[in-house]
Amino acid sequence: MEIKDPVVARKVQKADREKLRRDKLNEQFFELGNTLGKLSLYSF
Repeated sequence: MEIKDPVVARKVQKADREKLRRDKLNEQFFELGNTLGKLSLYSF
């Protein structure tokens, strides 16, 4: 997909970067949740 309008291209690139950032944060929170879940099993 080629976008000729530079403003639209920047917006698409920004959206792509934000999606990658959200995906990475979601993965980190998932790992944190798993770690906390495992720790709570050992605290009893």
